[in-house]
Amino acid sequence: EAAWTLTLPDAPAAGAAMDASRIYVPLENGEVTVLDRQTGANVWQGEAHADWPLAVQGGVLFAAGGTHLRALEAATGALAWEAEVERPFASAPRVTGGLVVIVMAPDDVIAYHALDGSLAWRRSTGGSSGTRQMAVGTEGVYLTAPGGHGIALSLRDGHPLWDVVLPGALSAPAAGKDRVFVGSDDNVFYALDAGSGHLAWRWRAGGDVMGADADKDAVYFASLDNELRAV
Repeated sequence: EAAWTLTLPDAPAAGAAMDASRIYVPLENGEVTVLDRQTGANVWQGEAHADWPLAVQGGVLFAAGGTHLRALEAATGALAWEAEVERPFASAPRVTGGLVVIVMAPDDVIAYHALDGSLAWRRSTGGSSGTRQMAVGTEGVYLTAPGGHGIALSLRDGHPLWDVVLPGALSAPAAGKDRVFVGSDDNVFYALDAGSGHLAWRWRAGGDVMGADADKDAVYFASLDNELRAV
């Protein structure tokens, strides 16, 4: 039985976020509606203009849309800071270690200080066009790029750690303890050493590996053989 139901003021867009007390839902009209997790009551509603899934951490909501990255007070919606770049953002923001990390089209990775929006570092990842997908771990920023590239940058200052080439077109990476996980349309799920990029192990699936997520003990991945695996 549903604890509560709610009709939203507009169609949802991008991806919602959630913390211990609130749910943050971006809408197609450019606004975000914020709901109490327990009751469904509206906490606040305001502009976010998010083209990418939201992120929330430490009482701050982060929204990326067009060339703007906005940090809003999670409890009230008040603007904490805003950063603007010369080209559109091309990924959802990821927040860890006091940094907000995001990709700017076509290939730049940019890290901002979460507290005030000041620039921490910026790094190009090769100059080629095409989709880059990103995961952030405790020590590194990990990307998959066109041509089968798996790329790691230092979370601290953005310097390159490694760049490996794997077979096929790669899906979004996942960061786990001491490992970076990458799926491919060659039907293989790869585990790489987070420090060196060396292959730690691989697992063959029965179809393209589409995505993964990890915690400290296990990694979970889905593939087009209609299987969800935990290893």
